[in-house]
Amino acid sequence: MGQISMRIFRIDLKSAARIAISLALILALIYISDPKATVSAILTASPYYLVLAVILKSLVMLIYTLRWMSILHTMGHRLSMAVVHQALMASAFISDFTPARAGDLTRPLFINDDVRMSRGLASIIIDHWAELITASLLGLLGVLIIVPPWGRYNIAILVYLLGVAGMLSLVLFRGNLVRDLSGRTGLKWIIDATESFYSVLEGIKDVPRMLVTAMAITMVVWLIHALRIVAIGKALGYEVPVIPLIFLLPIVNFIAAVPITLSGLGLLEGGITAVMVMMGLPTTQGLSIALIDRAMSVAYHALVGSRYASRLIYAKMGND
Repeated sequence: MGQISMRIFRIDLKSAARIAISLALILALIYISDPKATVSAILTASPYYLVLAVILKSLVMLIYTLRWMSILHTMGHRLSMAVVHQALMASAFISDFTPARAGDLTRPLFINDDVRMSRGLASIIIDHWAELITASLLGLLGVLIIVPPWGRYNIAILVYLLGVAGMLSLVLFRGNLVRDLSGRTGLKWIIDATESFYSVLEGIKDVPRMLVTAMAITMVVWLIHALRIVAIGKALGYEVPVIPLIFLLPIVNFIAAVPITLSGLGLLEGGITAVMVMMGLPTTQGLSIALIDRAMSVAYHALVGSRYASRLIYAKMGND
């Protein structure tokens, strides 16, 4: 009992630390901008462009659904769009309260009536592989072509993205090496998880086609992400160029994935603000765009995802 209490205490300390870091980052961003001007910009934003941004957000979630569906279908699971979308939205809501959006790992729980847990987790790994490898490639192009001028921060980001791309390539194309490395850890759960993933992967008939399809869908997702930021910028009266955003937002996404805050809170806003400033916007307007983007995503996940999450959880409890 004492050991369980200590574990809960350590988890609570980690959660408290992440919340504190998130709040500190947000407060720091507000401090370096003009708080009154930031609030004023948000309150006077054009509702028409904000509605457009919400529509684009819903379109992004629909395309995420199609990407996961395509992976599940290639694996031999013909789930309906409604089932897949509900599971995805439920996990998106949970992800808003977890570090590095780890709530996505709950997705298999919501489809385990139709898909075994091991296969569900494998589908999530492949789904995130497509997301991360595409983001790393776009980010690399962004660093090489768009970000001025070359300096130590650019080099650090470049090395980071190259490292991510390299590790992701190992996961799918050097399975024997990954199995060997997992075996050397001596940890049974890592060894079992690795073997389970590769046993599922080896049973998929057309892996290359599945990956290319998922990456192509992800390209469309990043385009719509960029258009959403453009729409929010228009709501504040600013013209934000869409092409650079397609290559720079993935870099921000990687920064926000560092698991030191809740769902990248503070990191994401800081990254978007920096990108907006680099494009010539005032810091206040850049932060306003970032805060509207965050509020919009959280509100959308809460309004749609929480309903699905509660419904699915109650259904599982009823079945048990």
